[in-house]
Amino acid sequence: MIAIGQLAQSGTLKNYEADDIIVHEGEPGNEMYIILSGKVEVYIQSIDGFPIIITELQAGDFFGEMSLLEGLPRSASVRAIENTILLSISESNFESIMSRQPRLAFKVMKGLSARLRQLNEELRSLKEGRRPQVKEISKLLASRMAAAGFSVPAIKSADPSLENTSPPSSRPAVAPVSSFSSAKSTGSPSLTSDPRTQATATEASFLAYAPGHKSYGKTAPAGDDDYLYDKKVTCPVCDGNFETKAVRSSKPKLHRVDPDFRQHFHDFEPLWYTIWVCPHCFFATFNFEFTTNLPGVIIKQLKTELAKLPKPFSFQYDHPRKIDQVFMAYYLALYTAKAGKPDPSKTAKLWMRLCWLYDDMGDKEIANYASYQALEQFKDTYFNSSRNTSIDQEQRLSILLGELSLRHHEYKEAMKFFRGGIARRGGSPSLNRQASNRFQDMKEIIEKEKESESTEAVETEKSPVTS
Repeated sequence: MIAIGQLAQSGTLKNYEADDIIVHEGEPGNEMYIILSGKVEVYIQSIDGFPIIITELQAGDFFGEMSLLEGLPRSASVRAIENTILLSISESNFESIMSRQPRLAFKVMKGLSARLRQLNEELRSLKEGRRPQVKEISKLLASRMAAAGFSVPAIKSADPSLENTSPPSSRPAVAPVSSFSSAKSTGSPSLTSDPRTQATATEASFLAYAPGHKSYGKTAPAGDDDYLYDKKVTCPVCDGNFETKAVRSSKPKLHRVDPDFRQHFHDFEPLWYTIWVCPHCFFATFNFEFTTNLPGVIIKQLKTELAKLPKPFSFQYDHPRKIDQVFMAYYLALYTAKAGKPDPSKTAKLWMRLCWLYDDMGDKEIANYASYQALEQFKDTYFNSSRNTSIDQEQRLSILLGELSLRHHEYKEAMKFFRGGIARRGGSPSLNRQASNRFQDMKEIIEKEKESESTEAVETEKSPVTS
């Protein structure tokens, strides 16, 4: 038996409530945790910003040991599913605890052995009858090692099925395509009598609202309270403390998922609560990134840029929340993203969610504008950035690019991306089916376009010429 009492004297007991984030993907790791009671889930953020659940752990399990041993950032996030008590073991007392608790050391070794055995079994399935590709194995290792909070080096990703696809050429900020070519800027958003509800004309211009954006006047339903709780947060930029609404992640029930991976839930829209904003310095970002430790140089850049916001500037969500405040929060997040370290993936996720919100408001022209911004930023991510992603995450990115290209009638581009979403080995069966079906759809659309063009050409030749 492991002497929990002795461990408690050497380690630190920590209590977490349901939905509390215990460790964040990407933050430094200098502790491992043993679950004394409760249950947690391990997840990673997909390329489109939605969490992918890797595994669940319960009493007697442990996590974070590899980050502690290697001193590298966490490769996954861990969230408490229910009230959970953990024993935290730091780097300073790890060796002494292991020497005094051989059973615990054996349990850690046994757990590592089980995880490595699972990796070997999956690699063996790749090797049957063919030589495995190094990058595919690396991606598989990365996704599986994340299950225990393992840290892995970044892997530069390249999709062999798109190796003949050239990087996107420089394009204008607004796409010259028919889906929103008629969208015209109407100047600054229209204002309401409540200054907290909508940005002023100066603020709207400074935050670069989409052309034609206006006040939509919608308020969140009272039923949202069933899915929310008040969470105390410390801003990573100014260290200011504030309280915001957080989503009880176990409460919303998934209804359906769109082809572009938008998740719809029964009687609740989490997009309204995705962006947290510091009311002191106005730093804004995704809730799952808000408490991440930022490098000092980035904090300095953010403070400098946030200080440039028009004066006087204020932001505070109402309760119940108003959609115009939600839009302002997203544009503040875009402003923040530009002020910090450039990340096309993050910018793309923000524009993608803006697209969905504009769709919900029935504003199709601006939704198309936002979706085109997302498309360009996701292309930048796909072609120009190094990513530490698994095979199925790469599939999701390829399929999402295909769906966005399809939305803007770029059928040949869409077909290339859907083809790239079909994993040659491994990958998600459901994503393989989706990519394969959409690839066939694109082939049929392109064939019909060719037939239509051919018919038009024949009819033109037969038409009499009049002087």
